[in-house]
Amino acid sequence: MAPLNADYQRKEVLQAVVIGEDFSNQFHPITNDVHKLLLPLVNTPLVDYNLDWLHRNAVEEVFIYCKATPFSEEIKRHCKSVVERRHWNNMAVRVIASDDIRSVGGAIRDLYAKSLILGDFLLIRGDTVTNLSIRKLMDVHKANKKMDCKAVMTCVLLPMDVPCEADLMDPSASEDVALQKRRSFTSLRVTTMASMTGKLVSYSRGRRGATASFLAGLGSDSRSDYFISPDLADPCMSVCSVEVLGLFADNFDCMTTDSLVKSLLQPDDLNDCSVYQHIALQGSATNVTTWKDYETSSLLMIERMYTPLVPEVSYTSGRRRYLHDSIRQHYWAHSSDKGYSTHHEQQCLRVQHNNIGVQVVLGEGVDVSVSARLRSCVLGNHCAVGDNATLVRVFLGDHCNIGAGCKATQCYLGPNVTLLPNTTLKPGCVVAGGVTLGPNATLDRASLVTTRAHWDSIDDFERDGEIVELSPSAVLLPRNQSNTLTSSESGLHATTDGQHLPIWGLREDDFIFVDDQDASTTDEDEIDGAMADYEGDVLDEDEQKELDFTREVLDSLCNGIKGRTEVSKVVLEINASRYAYNIPLETMQLIVFKNVLLCFEHLQGVDEEDVTRWPAWPSIKKGLSHYQELLQRYFKTAPDYLNTLEWLVDEEDRVLSSCVKLLFELTQELMLVEDTGVLLWFAKGGKHPQSPSKAFVKLKEKVSGFLTWLETAEEESEED
Repeated sequence: MAPLNADYQRKEVLQAVVIGEDFSNQFHPITNDVHKLLLPLVNTPLVDYNLDWLHRNAVEEVFIYCKATPFSEEIKRHCKSVVERRHWNNMAVRVIASDDIRSVGGAIRDLYAKSLILGDFLLIRGDTVTNLSIRKLMDVHKANKKMDCKAVMTCVLLPMDVPCEADLMDPSASEDVALQKRRSFTSLRVTTMASMTGKLVSYSRGRRGATASFLAGLGSDSRSDYFISPDLADPCMSVCSVEVLGLFADNFDCMTTDSLVKSLLQPDDLNDCSVYQHIALQGSATNVTTWKDYETSSLLMIERMYTPLVPEVSYTSGRRRYLHDSIRQHYWAHSSDKGYSTHHEQQCLRVQHNNIGVQVVLGEGVDVSVSARLRSCVLGNHCAVGDNATLVRVFLGDHCNIGAGCKATQCYLGPNVTLLPNTTLKPGCVVAGGVTLGPNATLDRASLVTTRAHWDSIDDFERDGEIVELSPSAVLLPRNQSNTLTSSESGLHATTDGQHLPIWGLREDDFIFVDDQDASTTDEDEIDGAMADYEGDVLDEDEQKELDFTREVLDSLCNGIKGRTEVSKVVLEINASRYAYNIPLETMQLIVFKNVLLCFEHLQGVDEEDVTRWPAWPSIKKGLSHYQELLQRYFKTAPDYLNTLEWLVDEEDRVLSSCVKLLFELTQELMLVEDTGVLLWFAKGGKHPQSPSKAFVKLKEKVSGFLTWLETAEEESEED
């Protein structure tokens, strides 16, 4: 047989996986009529920006994952049309729709089962808008793999505020002006700790006290080997090796991309791999996660922050659709009537009146009255704006009709919305397509309005409250009725993960637009105060996961006792729950240890609301004895037990009453902890030797007699 050609090499195929779902209802009720991938951003569907960027970077295969709904067929037709109209013969786009795609983990498992991925691939979300270089990102990941054979993922992150490269090259540009141009502003922000080579040690999104917890997990000698990067923008973009697919093929799930990263960072034998971070200093990237992101992305697209992605080009057809005034950042179609000169010479590109401010985009066939005032707005095709109407940061779908005297600020209106004369929309309103409001009506802050037909299609058990009719075709969606929020708190919106977000952005974002001239106290200040008061009762995503994990662990332990289940099977259940919720090791140890102490008391039917008492010692002892083997699986050393006990004392003062008996049981009866390990841990100062916690001081004082007894026993043993 003839030898193979020495010059032959396997062709590297550049592949990308696009997660088309964000598994939230943040864009409700607009997404009742259009899939988020097809939601227009500056009159271009979101997915088109992704496809054009992937094609520019020579990606050859694109897999778009979405749920199997009527929208999925529309996405397939749209993507096929884009590929054909753009004549992209060198890039194949495949839309995969399935009922099983309910999370990022579901898409990963499907990729693994179908063997679609051939090598390193790019994993992104469908609502990503970026101009980063994919080739540079792939090269960084290859360098990480060459340095560390266990590297399976490189997460792409961006600093929140940095000067643009053009500003840095311009000596006349001040630093303040440069910093105003944000390259990423996404609501998804993370704090990371990584080694000097970029290997991630910790990764936390929006968790209170995250930075402190990073430091607490490291000794003082090793902290200099790591650096903390607070408040990084996470565009949900990563370069993955094909090996990462097999790690998620079995018994746990990841709802979001950050859950994927956290799962890989778990210190477990199942995930013997490394994750690296790459902080991109060139280019821009963001996710359209909230309406605040949508607003800012639109305005930065108008400012040409994502060049070569620019508003005047249609990325569906590839043709130039708008004329452009670079001075005032205006974009308008030939068929629009907005007060420009009928002849568009370079010297005559100026507005004939001053009512249209900066950053305005007008689609095909738009008719704007000479007396109307617009600023920072995007109008879809065939919209009309009447006399003396005022629109500020308003985004209109196609065929919207704004009557005379209407006022709207920081709102989104779907297609075919009609505002009759003198209708006012306060900041943060979202109006679904086909709605008619007015005349002489006022819509309160952060109101969600849908059609009567959509309301009638909702099942009774899914409705959150009574119907509020605004007009024959418009219904105000009630929200959070079960939480009895006041009307001033109507800007809070409960997502599927338990978070409460204002409609127009995250809690820390000011989604209320206030006129600069108005320095007096306004109603918007009242809603901010109400949101701040309510925030203390809201669980963030990680806290909600911990609560759900705690319940499942207690159920597993109790069912194991009742069913006389083998301890190894109980361990498998707990491990599956841990990976499903991405629980860190220390948190998992605390929850398991605490519920081992509580499980027998729980089986006896003790009232869970009675928080004034700690279980009787016989019940605690039964739990320790029954699940001795389970504890040995999760706790390897004396510090593992004692660090957990200190944490438990900090959380539950009631446990102090049983600490002496608990230590005696662990050291003398069950022989799970060595005496010398206990004495050494207390002598060093507990979990945080440099600054012992109040819980450690309480614990040491409570068990001081037992420690003296242990020391005496050790001395007698040495003498013997």
